[in-house]
Amino acid sequence: MPRVRIAVEMNKGRIGVPLHKLGEVVKETENFLRMLAEDVELPGDKRQWLGLDFQSGSLKFVAEYAVPVELRQFAEFGSSFDDVRRGRAGRARTSTRTQYARIAEQLDEDETIDFGVYKSPEDAVPEFVSLSKRDLALILGDVQKPLESHGAVQGIIHSLFIGSQPPHFFVRELSTDDLIKCAYQHTVYPQLAKALQREAAVVHVYGRLKTNMDERKVEQVTVEKIDLADELSEQEFNKFFGCSPNLTGHMTTQEFIDRVRGRNDEA
Repeated sequence: MPRVRIAVEMNKGRIGVPLHKLGEVVKETENFLRMLAEDVELPGDKRQWLGLDFQSGSLKFVAEYAVPVELRQFAEFGSSFDDVRRGRAGRARTSTRTQYARIAEQLDEDETIDFGVYKSPEDAVPEFVSLSKRDLALILGDVQKPLESHGAVQGIIHSLFIGSQPPHFFVRELSTDDLIKCAYQHTVYPQLAKALQREAAVVHVYGRLKTNMDERKVEQVTVEKIDLADELSEQEFNKFFGCSPNLTGHMTTQEFIDRVRGRNDEA
């Protein structure tokens, strides 16, 4: 069974690549390959990409998917890669196309990165396509820009980064389980500190929301206010019991819980 391989070459004809840029380009390229592997449903862990055949000069290597694939999947990956670079609708998600554009965003105006796509497992030489900032309009094409609005998200504070610029924290949103970045000014910090005093507290974070319209997801909040959600008293909590007697159908409550949690009969 063949393995998916993509040749990568940056700064062709030049000597070396600045280390900070090398790190960013490789990170964004790895993210793109992982996402494209998810789109075409390659087998195995989609993060299993190996760097092989490094050559001296600027930057030149081969990224190989560690898990063998079927010939059909090999072809689908190559055709989907071609769709992304040409800005065509296909199996690749909008977020995958956006990730491909992020690679170009790491480059200077006069730089390119070349990707070599192997059309068949027998090919010794790939077909190279170049990517630069000039290609952004074609790649993104009909991708909608993020929508900014005022609103709020509700969730539990997941992590905090005080020393970053700007300082921010992540909220695990209750309804979607998404991690949402929340950037705040120092004037908001007392509200944040108060929220952290209660373990696993549910908070309402108000401010300017940036929403990815293609995925219908809130990506970031510029925080203006943080409120703690009210806690239910034991009496209020008990009122929920019995409010929907037909929710579990013919199953008992325990049987329903066991099914949801994937427990077998012996457990």
